[in-house]
Amino acid sequence: FNLAQQIGEDYYYESTLSSLTSGTYIYDIFCTDTPNGNLMDSSAITFTIDQASPQTTLLALLPNGTFAEIRQTPYSLLTIKLDCLDQVQGPPQESGCASTKYCTSYGECEPYSFYNYPITLSLESGTYNLCYFSVDFLGNQEQNNCVQFSVDNTPPSLSITSPVEMGLTSTSPYLVEGLWDDTSDVEIFV
Repeated sequence: FNLAQQIGEDYYYESTLSSLTSGTYIYDIFCTDTPNGNLMDSSAITFTIDQASPQTTLLALLPNGTFAEIRQTPYSLLTIKLDCLDQVQGPPQESGCASTKYCTSYGECEPYSFYNYPITLSLESGTYNLCYFSVDFLGNQEQNNCVQFSVDNTPPSLSITSPVEMGLTSTSPYLVEGLWDDTSDVEIFV
């Protein structure tokens, strides 16, 4: 430590602790009288350094009512859940998650909407990015995370191309051909 100045009979001291990483530390200081080496007083403090950013998990609501990782298959309606976790650094107290922000766009975007609870996104058919991050109470910010997903809420269009309407044929078995215009999996029932 460095003696900075004497104030009356008391001394002011300061000490710079550098190169400390996230964790819990105990800082002990004691003083002795120089002439005879008697221990006069000691003091200790415990403090925690939190330099770790929180981690956010993105989940999507499945048709069975549970949440799971987002899938690459198209959604007709997407309800998202963002779970923020700020890792425990040790006593005496934890920082904790302060806020989570998100955005949706056709490309990457800078999150601006505050997230509080599961939300259903109202989007037209297309491919989107959902970007998000969380910040803890000390200002440690997670990197921007982006996940791509598809929305398909347009019903497929189906047409029969062969045989022609009101056509006449003598072939057996009778072959019926058709087209549909949907990029999703389509089930056709006859």
